[in-house]
Amino acid sequence: MLRFLSNTDTSKGCKKIVGREWPASGVEFHFLFLSELYLRGFVMMKSFIGRGAPALFFLLVLVNSSFSQETGEACFSKFKKGKEDFVLATEESVTQGATFISAPGLSQERDCVAACCKSPKCNLAFMQRGDEENTIQSCFLFDCLYKNTYVCHFVTKKGFTSYILGSVYESYLSVEPRPTKVDNPPKANAGFDLVVQPGETVTLNGHNSKDDHDIKVFHWEMLGDYPSAVLEKTKFPDQLLVSNLKPGKYKFKLTVTDTSDQTDSTILTVLVLTPEESDHHCKAPKKIGPCRGSFPRWHHNAASQKCESFLFGGCKENLNNYLTEKECNTTCFTSGTPRLILPTKPDSISEKCGSPCSSEQFTCGNECCLEKGYECDGTPQCSDGSDEQSCDKLVRTFKALLDIPIEEKKARCTDVVDTGDCSESQTKWYYDPSKRNCYRFNYGGCGGNDNKFESQDACNEFCKGITEKDVVIRPGMFEKSTDDSNLGRIIAICLGIAIIIMLFVLGYCCCKYRKKGQKNQTDMANPWDNYNDRHVYSDNPTKPV
Repeated sequence: MLRFLSNTDTSKGCKKIVGREWPASGVEFHFLFLSELYLRGFVMMKSFIGRGAPALFFLLVLVNSSFSQETGEACFSKFKKGKEDFVLATEESVTQGATFISAPGLSQERDCVAACCKSPKCNLAFMQRGDEENTIQSCFLFDCLYKNTYVCHFVTKKGFTSYILGSVYESYLSVEPRPTKVDNPPKANAGFDLVVQPGETVTLNGHNSKDDHDIKVFHWEMLGDYPSAVLEKTKFPDQLLVSNLKPGKYKFKLTVTDTSDQTDSTILTVLVLTPEESDHHCKAPKKIGPCRGSFPRWHHNAASQKCESFLFGGCKENLNNYLTEKECNTTCFTSGTPRLILPTKPDSISEKCGSPCSSEQFTCGNECCLEKGYECDGTPQCSDGSDEQSCDKLVRTFKALLDIPIEEKKARCTDVVDTGDCSESQTKWYYDPSKRNCYRFNYGGCGGNDNKFESQDACNEFCKGITEKDVVIRPGMFEKSTDDSNLGRIIAICLGIAIIIMLFVLGYCCCKYRKKGQKNQTDMANPWDNYNDRHVYSDNPTKPV
């Protein structure tokens, strides 16, 4: 009987439950489903009323199942819906480090967002709208964070809708309406999270932090107790040297204060690799992946003990995959000197069963775990072959993403100005679509994005006609997706409470019925004890009334 609670089919925008088709999501589904559950519970209690406690237990299971429907609504409320008609600039985003996760075949907006909820790394779901309201033609899931930095870019394109995880929006994209006061608060930026070898000295810096006037104080703080770590300041106010690091994960907090004593903070993570982690980051063979894109990346060649460039296909990378040569060297070398990493015979690659899979692992169809780098590598490692089953579809959908026609000019000219990751000082020009003009800035020499030009004339000529209407991230761009989720939750709770009240009432009736039954059995066992009490005689003793 419990099977009907989980037997769903959303391929046509509906759920098949208890022999009926229901709306796939929303208030209508909650109301109809829980009403049906209430009525069926009443019928079942009536049929089981002579069986007592087992019936109560069974209905309590059903009540719990009804409340589990709230999971989808709670998930949906965590996302912000973007303005219509913007699409991810896939090539630019993947070049900057965005990760394509999957493209589940779904037909409803909410189901696409729910699929993103189920994937630990997913924070962006965007979809091509269908012909009917709330229906979609396709669903794409992405991770827009590369080592604690937001790297996704959008451009205008008719027919697309996007949802972004609210926490990611608040941390990386939140744009306050233009204030009336003169001085805005600063924005702390500690750069990418770092991955290093034990004993390596790490330089933390906040030179990418911004303020409309000036930042007067940079304060670094190590979160947690790590007695072995040594912290030293440098001649630069934004820098901190950290040395004598042991394997583990370290967190550092950067707080910046401007000249008006306004502050902002951010967290940077430093992962110091264990020998086993080093194998995955520095010994794993180069993996192009199944997709057929062309993205410049770097990997550490354990045989030559050098970081070498290669063209990455765009999906299902392993951990030996870096955006820059500097990032590769920082991870696999110590203080500029190659760490002796000789090629070794790899351990036998096999699935691991018996414990839950982490977010860094692929879950096989049999619930066993596999390192994600081995998914879609051309060789099945899961005993059921599930690690290779969806690869062909992934290749087709990623190609379809790259083939979406977009205006490269809009993608480049609407990027937020980025000074890069290095500390040089090169004069460049960037385009501000809100002011429709180009302005000078100091470029650090590496990293950043494509919104940088050699001269003001070249910048204005290339970006001519681009306005703030073409900018995807702006005040009001994303809105909390709570349209009818709260109403649906209220209806579900009220009906759930009604079911519980029904259980208590029927439980009381059940107990009373059983007591009455026991009394009747006693009467049948002693039919003469109160015979005279139950008969009234008339004057004629031979004719009882």
